[in-house]
Amino acid sequence: MHSKFVYAFILAASIVFVGEGRRELQAQETSSSEVDENQVSQSPEASSAERQILLPFIVFDAATIRAQSLYYVALRARIEEESRNLSVENSQIEQALEAEELALVELKATLSEEAFAPHAQAFDQRVDIIREEQARKAQNIETALNKELSDIDLALDEVIADIVVETGALLVFEAAQIYAHSNAIDISSIVIARLNQSFANGVELGKN
Repeated sequence: MHSKFVYAFILAASIVFVGEGRRELQAQETSSSEVDENQVSQSPEASSAERQILLPFIVFDAATIRAQSLYYVALRARIEEESRNLSVENSQIEQALEAEELALVELKATLSEEAFAPHAQAFDQRVDIIREEQARKAQNIETALNKELSDIDLALDEVIADIVVETGALLVFEAAQIYAHSNAIDISSIVIARLNQSFANGVELGKN
């Protein structure tokens, strides 16, 4: 029979640790001044020969975008809520198992070892099943997180690709890759505005 001292360890296996993906979602909000939207109004259908190069280099700040884009904000809030709910559920299960174990201890005092063995075995099997179920719930949360992060990142890539066409940019940098840059070439606010407009319009990513 499992000792009650192992329940916390057993159930802890099902607590969600979303790893690097979640740490990315928790990036601190930063501020930046960005390119005027009017500078990127050129038709994306113009050929490369016809396009005027408005900005040879553009920069985007991934941390700022993830902190302020409503897609990321909504995903972060939902995952945190689901994780909290699972943690509460785990605590309730742990308390119930501890109470059940105490009852078994009392029962053991009234039965022979042979008669008590089936009760102990059934309890151990139930603990194993619960552990697997809770771990599966945690894995489902993490899988959903990674899938939705991938969908948002893909949408981010598409927005940046559009801006590259509109500005005729030759190179795109992520802010963390460079030592310093002028705010005049930072497109972060434009990216955020476009993503948030899609969110406001009810566009569900990854559904196409």
